[in-house]
Amino acid sequence: MPTPQEEALALAQKALPLAVDMIGKRGGFLPYGVVLMKDGQTEMFGGDGSNSNEIMNLIKGAFKAKAREGNVRATALALDSMYTPEGGVKGDAIAIQICHAEDRYGVTYIWPYTKVDGKAELGTGFPQRSPNDIFV
Repeated sequence: MPTPQEEALALAQKALPLAVDMIGKRGGFLPYGVVLMKDGQTEMFGGDGSNSNEIMNLIKGAFKAKAREGNVRATALALDSMYTPEGGVKGDAIAIQICHAEDRYGVTYIWPYTKVDGKAELGTGFPQRSPNDIFV
């Protein structure tokens, strides 16, 4: 059985391609989510509208409701974000926030990207600890 950290990275990598595809097709994307169920299946979540904060809050609410049912292992929330490397210039990034049922803290994987010929060219991704606000 994979560790919570291994499942978190795998879930982030499962969520990432849609973000890359949407950046190439539309120049960006609205928040969306992926849930890893206890049986290993995944479910996608999205929202209607154009307000990223409202969509993000709707998805988080759906995640919490699913988590209360007790059959969710982890959640992934994908966000079109910004990132400033130490001593560098602010740029675009894909941020995927992971919360795992067996981990006290969450993790956010960040992939900086640049747009080249209408496509997202990803930089090296890295994790940052974040709150686990789904399984609390």
